[in-house]
Amino acid sequence: MAGTTYWYLEHTSTGRKIILQSGENTLGRHSSCKFALTKYLFLSRRHANLIVRNDRRVTVESMNALNGVYINNRRLIGDKYPLVCGDTIGLGVFTDSSRQTDVPANHAIFVLKQAQINAEEIYEISDDEDGDRDSAANQIPQPPEIDLPSKAITCAKTGTGSA
Repeated sequence: MAGTTYWYLEHTSTGRKIILQSGENTLGRHSSCKFALTKYLFLSRRHANLIVRNDRRVTVESMNALNGVYINNRRLIGDKYPLVCGDTIGLGVFTDSSRQTDVPANHAIFVLKQAQINAEEIYEISDDEDGDRDSAANQIPQPPEIDLPSKAITCAKTGTGSA
């Protein structure tokens, strides 16, 4: 069986990963966000939305965050911006790209990455009790937020646009 790819954010110094789901992925301090990032400074309640589209492209949308959204150390101007693998996303803060490993653990600065997981590596897809196991068995689920065997895809930077 062929593998599937998924997007995730990796904190630049701690390595902590946030696995993005298809559709909207809201980030902020508030519990209504898909990812409530309460351990980070300078975040608004609803700071940003990363949208994973059906064509597997990722777009970032500012949610009028007071301290801004930074893409590759440039403040996002406007509502939405397309991202590529390897982009650095700063939520409320930015850093010199040469010093990314020195980022304090409580600053929300991440790198957008992609990984591949093979269907053979999935042990259990669902423990759904509705009896419709045939259709679930043929679907590859969204990657869960655990450390599954996967192969990181090397991001080739093709240049950065102006945010």
